[in-house]
Amino acid sequence: MKKIVLAVLLLASYSALANESFLCEYSKAPVNNGVMGTLNILGNARVVFNGNSFKAFRPDGSYIITPVLAEKKEGMIFLDDKTKIFAASLDKSNFAVSDRIMKTTEQWAKCEIDQESMRRKKIDSDVKEQMRRISEIPWDGQPARKFFLKETHFFMLLKCGWAGSVGFSTGTKPLVLLGSSYFPSDKSAFKDGEYSIEFNGGTMSVNYNPKKVSGYISDNHSFTPCEAVRLGED
Repeated sequence: MKKIVLAVLLLASYSALANESFLCEYSKAPVNNGVMGTLNILGNARVVFNGNSFKAFRPDGSYIITPVLAEKKEGMIFLDDKTKIFAASLDKSNFAVSDRIMKTTEQWAKCEIDQESMRRKKIDSDVKEQMRRISEIPWDGQPARKFFLKETHFFMLLKCGWAGSVGFSTGTKPLVLLGSSYFPSDKSAFKDGEYSIEFNGGTMSVNYNPKKVSGYISDNHSFTPCEAVRLGED
C-alpha cells in the first residue's frame, strides 16, 4: 500500500507552450483512508496541456478540465481545491487527479508528444493560410475568366460529405477527380463569380467560389458543401 502520490515526477526545466497534445498511459486506483491502492492500467488516453492547466481524456472519451495549477514544488505544479488535487510534472510526462469525494486517483503517465495530432494541426494551419491567401486575390472580370477558362490550375475541395475530397483542374480541358476516377468536363463556365464544371453526362457538377474560398458538389438529388484549398498550378 502507498500513500497518495499524484504523479511520478522528474525535475526538468519548464517553459509554457500553448495547447501541447500528449498520448499517455491511463490508470486508476482506489483511495481508502488516505492510502492509494494499486494503479490499474486501463488503456491509452490523450492530455492537452497549455502550460498551467490541462484537459485529460479517459479511454472512454470522457474528460476532466483542471483549473489553473497555481502552486509549484519539487518538479511539479499542482492545485488542491479541497475536493480534488490536480498535478502535472514539469517535464510533462505525468498528470494526475485525486478525487476525495469519489475516493479515486487517476493518472496519465509515460506521456509523449502526440505526433499525429501535431501533424493534423500543422495541416489545418497550412490549409487556413492557403485559403486566406486565395481569398485576397482579386477574382473579378476578365482576369478571373482567363484564370479558370484558359489557364490550367489544380484545386482540391475538402470534406465534401459523402464525396470525401474532390479534385478538379481548370483550363480548356478541365477534369474532375472523384474517388479514384477521373471525369472529363461536359461543360465549364465562370459566371457571377463562381466557376463550375458539369460532368458525368451533365448529371453532376463541381462549383467553386474563389472569393469565398468555398465550393460544393451536386447531383440531381443532393447539394453537398465543401471546404476548399488550392493545391498548385502548372
